[in-house]
Amino acid sequence: MKPREHREPTSRAAEAAKQLLSDLGFDKGDNRSRRVDVFEAIDRVGAVLMFRPFGNLTGTFTRRGTAVEIVLNTNCAQGVRRFSAARLLGRFVLGHGPRVVVGGAHRRDSPGTAPDLHRHALPLELELEDFASHFLMPIHLIETQMERRGWKVDDLANPEIVHQASLRYGVDYGNAVRGLERAGLIRSEARARLLNTKPDDLKRRLLDGEQPPDDPRSDVWLLTERDHGAIIEAGREDLFVFRLMEACCGGYMWDFDELRGAGFTILKEGRKPISEGVIGGPAVRRVVARAGSVVEGEITLRERRPWHPSDNPQSLTFLYRAAQGGDPGLFGKRGMDRPESW
Repeated sequence: MKPREHREPTSRAAEAAKQLLSDLGFDKGDNRSRRVDVFEAIDRVGAVLMFRPFGNLTGTFTRRGTAVEIVLNTNCAQGVRRFSAARLLGRFVLGHGPRVVVGGAHRRDSPGTAPDLHRHALPLELELEDFASHFLMPIHLIETQMERRGWKVDDLANPEIVHQASLRYGVDYGNAVRGLERAGLIRSEARARLLNTKPDDLKRRLLDGEQPPDDPRSDVWLLTERDHGAIIEAGREDLFVFRLMEACCGGYMWDFDELRGAGFTILKEGRKPISEGVIGGPAVRRVVARAGSVVEGEITLRERRPWHPSDNPQSLTFLYRAAQGGDPGLFGKRGMDRPESW
């Protein structure tokens, strides 16, 4: 399934992003359906990457001779931190300037009174944003996620879908919107409507009106049967809403024991009939969970009849990984060879 006509990269930054994706093999094989590992990319091009908490900056870039150090703020939301990393990677690849400090609020996914203020930024900043957008949201990733989730191009005007798409791309909501516009998949009027939607409101809808987590770095994922075979890279305080069809009429129930066994905490669970007033009809099973201290693991949920546990007509298997960059420290082996002058 292909989206309608999209824009091929034409700018210098976009072409550089496309070339780097190819050089690192991120556009080949199974990598085409996975979010781009921007931290690995920084390490592989030879920069020193460090994570640490600090004020209102999203990241810093320092070049001394041929050596480069990139520092990212652990207080930022995952999507913001990854987009900042991609912008600084772009500065390295494009060969800009000896030193720069990247500013901005930690939560760029929160719309302001003028969501297009970024368009008035300096040309250099726009070039770096262009690089980051094309690097983290290549068209092959957009296409494979659309195919996996069953999304059509017109669905990308829906803020709830774009919010979930942003989590799969690993970027904040605002930059996901602008990236889809760059790809020619949404128009300017849709962009304006999407950017006027608050991500916290989208999280509340997923949680059925409940207050989202207090930590501004937390997000809420919607997982369905469409996520079978997916790799879910999420923050430790993120919440997961499982919304699964359940064949109650046949006595089938989704079993979440393996989720608990993997270390997830079930916060809430329930069941809602698809057709009100129909006893024994199909229903939607809804479970809210948090991974907490879980680092990585493959998890399989099965729908089966309690009296016949080996009979499982449907299953959902996904690989969970805790997102990188949330804890202070050096990334990769290159950090151990950091010059003493840093």
